[in-house]
Amino acid sequence: MKSFLFTVLLTWITTFSFAQSSFKNELTADHQRIPQTKVSLIPPNGFTLAKSYYGYEHKSSDSIIELIALGGPVEDIFEVMTPSELSKQGIEVYSRKPMRIGEYKALWIKGSEWSRGKKFGKHVIVIGNEKGCFLINSNYPARKPNIGEAIEESLKSLVFPSK
Repeated sequence: MKSFLFTVLLTWITTFSFAQSSFKNELTADHQRIPQTKVSLIPPNGFTLAKSYYGYEHKSSDSIIELIALGGPVEDIFEVMTPSELSKQGIEVYSRKPMRIGEYKALWIKGSEWSRGKKFGKHVIVIGNEKGCFLINSNYPARKPNIGEAIEESLKSLVFPSK
């Protein structure tokens, strides 16, 4: 009986700890396309289109959501987006979660970093396939977790177009 319970518990832990999450990847009336890209999301309240990069900003809180095109297969980028490699860039990783967004592989990293004497919370999503990928980088002041939560909800609305 003990081995049966142990097996059930181990199966449950494995399933819920390592299962990939996924997003619906469906456009709604609230989605906004990031100009000059095919990527859409529902920006957090108070965020406006950035003028110097692809994405959104909230100037008064010093928060951003930025889209960056990366060359190469997404798997190659996943391999270098490890806690040890990111720590070399000053990023402390809290979680690293593989997932799917529509038909694409993705990796969601949550963490923090110091910049200009301030601690910033960070959400990074890498998404793509063998032909190429994008990195969605977001930063917000760590002392404003409500903005971090709004960014997280916005990123959950991410729509990456089908092939």
